[in-house]
Amino acid sequence: MRKELNLGYKLYIKSDDGYNLKGIYYRYVYGEVSVKYLNDNELGYLKEFSGISNVGKDEVVRIFKKGSLYNFEFVRFYDDKFEIDIKYSDNKLEDGIINFNSMIERNEKNMKTKNNDLTLLILAAGMGSRFGGLKQITPLGPNGEFIIDYSVYDALEAGFNKIVFLIKEENYEVFKETIGKRVEPYINVEYCFQKNDNVPDYINLPKDRVKPLGTAHAIMCCKDKINEPFMMINSDDFYGRDAFLKGAEFLKGIDVNKVPYNYGLIGYKAKNTMTDNGSVKRGVCKQDGLMLSSIIESKLEKVGDEIVASPLSGEDKFTVLPDDTVSMNMLLFSPSIFNYIENKFPKFLDKNKDKLLDCEFLIPDVLFDSIKDNYSLVNVIPTTSKWYGVTYKEDSDSVKDALKEMVDNSEYPNDLWDREKNKMKVK
Repeated sequence: MRKELNLGYKLYIKSDDGYNLKGIYYRYVYGEVSVKYLNDNELGYLKEFSGISNVGKDEVVRIFKKGSLYNFEFVRFYDDKFEIDIKYSDNKLEDGIINFNSMIERNEKNMKTKNNDLTLLILAAGMGSRFGGLKQITPLGPNGEFIIDYSVYDALEAGFNKIVFLIKEENYEVFKETIGKRVEPYINVEYCFQKNDNVPDYINLPKDRVKPLGTAHAIMCCKDKINEPFMMINSDDFYGRDAFLKGAEFLKGIDVNKVPYNYGLIGYKAKNTMTDNGSVKRGVCKQDGLMLSSIIESKLEKVGDEIVASPLSGEDKFTVLPDDTVSMNMLLFSPSIFNYIENKFPKFLDKNKDKLLDCEFLIPDVLFDSIKDNYSLVNVIPTTSKWYGVTYKEDSDSVKDALKEMVDNSEYPNDLWDREKNKMKVK
């Protein structure tokens, strides 16, 4: 049966003559969304809306403001147990700014769905050039564990039930015989390879290109292995238990069908992500409330008592405060991200046709584009965790010391994968 729903809204705009009506509509047909935005800078408030007789208990509209746009989001709930409470206000102008939070209040506890299947995607195709080797499988724990072991362990503790390793095909055997062999008894494991066979035929990559095509391309290579909400991390970064717990909680609660799609970014305090041995690449986050508005990809370095950011774009340096939020590429997605990346990839290659030797299709850039295109809303989820990593060979000793201290404090068992001592649950 044809399912078509038209909702008509009345938005009142303040002017010298009082409040004038300006209509906005929202349309839903066959699961496709059509939205008309108010795309000027006028401010008003929602007094009432009409045409809601067709709205059932499994349907609700969320309204939010993005820049000068008033966005109407249609959300469906497929379980009768969800009770939706919609309230809207007619007098919430505060200094000319619309208070959308008071327009619609919903029972968040009842609204949340539960995603039981969660995947951890670990990007491990990098060459580890600054460290001088394949640093993903460098022993650093008390019993020869790799940093990646601690990520898998924390993911298990947080409720993830599948791991996807994105690696170079030539490293498959060494990965499977080391980290794979250790974790496969406890969690489902898949392997993906970052290859260039998904590059459009009309693009001729230089034969001497060695560098992978970037983190967004890496994610795209895993699309056939991931059909559930997932967290993406780097293989050579220690993220900390709190970050995994926060990420899993977010992924379990997102509605994978709602538009714009709801993604997440685990935000670290800048002071918790630094090394004493040089600069580190970080994404300096700009926020609108709890939502990400932009990321400035930068090199951060301690200079005296300050943290100085040098944008990779070549723009002027700026100071980052110790508690400012930065991204460590710990990102949270639904499978909807794959379609967006696939759509952007050919356009990226066309745009960089003169830079195909070294250009990189990076997920922070794609994520920012998805926000600008109103494809996604990205929640910034703060963590208290401290980062550890081997950006430089000189970092190895400090990471070993930190891991030993955490083991001594019983934050981790002495031998992560000793199933007898640790009573690890076999899958």
